[in-house]
Amino acid sequence: EANRQHMSGVEIWANAVSTLVNRRFLSTTEIPTGGLLLVCLALATGALFLGTSLLAGAGLCVLAMAAYYAASRWFFVRHDYLLLTFVPLCLMPTNYSLITAYRFFTEEREKRRIKSIWSRYLDPTLVEHLLENPETQGLGGTRAMVTVLFADVRGFTAMAEHMEPADVVRLLNDYFTAMSAVIHAHGGIVDKYVGDAIMAVWGVPFACPDGPERAARAAAEMLRALEDLNERWQSRSPAFLEGGSAGEGPARTDPGHAREGALQISIGIGINTGEAVFGNIGSPHKMDITVVGDAVNVASRLESLTKEYGLPILIGENTESAVRNLVATRYVETVSPRGREEPLRVYAIDPEAAGRGPEPPEAS
Repeated sequence: EANRQHMSGVEIWANAVSTLVNRRFLSTTEIPTGGLLLVCLALATGALFLGTSLLAGAGLCVLAMAAYYAASRWFFVRHDYLLLTFVPLCLMPTNYSLITAYRFFTEEREKRRIKSIWSRYLDPTLVEHLLENPETQGLGGTRAMVTVLFADVRGFTAMAEHMEPADVVRLLNDYFTAMSAVIHAHGGIVDKYVGDAIMAVWGVPFACPDGPERAARAAAEMLRALEDLNERWQSRSPAFLEGGSAGEGPARTDPGHAREGALQISIGIGINTGEAVFGNIGSPHKMDITVVGDAVNVASRLESLTKEYGLPILIGENTESAVRNLVATRYVETVSPRGREEPLRVYAIDPEAAGRGPEPPEAS
């Protein structure tokens, strides 16, 4: 034990006598002073941690502990004052942990609330991206390679004239729910609903190199989903919408057409791939997070041509070059859309082939 002593007994007595003679007694922190010190530390560090990010808060916590320990040593050496040390050094990391937990639960709850509200108006994938990347919420505008899909119910205005308002709403809600589920399943986002039309995009807010293939397969599955909807509507209400087919002509059974009672429902789908601008577009009173550009206009034009050619799915040249080795495509015609300098080569894809995966290589 003797070899562990830092000071001999004589030295201890000498220091004691020196303390009495010079009246340099050690002072300790009184309970009221210590309590006030702890309250001030808790408030100061709490405000500091709340105003910084989690990583910066952790660094500040370490610096604050080091600074407090250095201050306590300085008071002891220079002023013979025993500053309360252990409890404050434990208080700071505890305070940081509690504030971190509080911020996590409150921010997560707020994110869930915002997502629940805005997912009704924006695509859930886009809402999730904005919540995880707050710095992009301005969306001043970026260029991206996108694949755009337009799908429209043909002759919907004439149909709606023969339907009850509640039936119009129910039909559109059923239709949009089914189509949106297919689009999401293939990695796309629903950009907007325009009347009875739906616009979907692949490539924003995340790059999607296989967007053309995903869109083609989504289009084929949308046609099959329409057939399933028709069967469900018929089983639920055989007389639903009867009489709404006036002037529509005889029923057709090809893909993209479905019957509901005496009414024929048909959709056309246009797909195009190209560069577009993605951003928050609109007026101060109403903004829309969307894509604009020639690629979007061409996709809309292709959708409108489906009725003219009697084909359910038409695609642009860029999309065709991306999927030609994956699905069956055929050239239809070259057209010159109004307002576009370059002619547009129009292709069609086989819905059945688009719904399948790539053909396996032939055995050698």
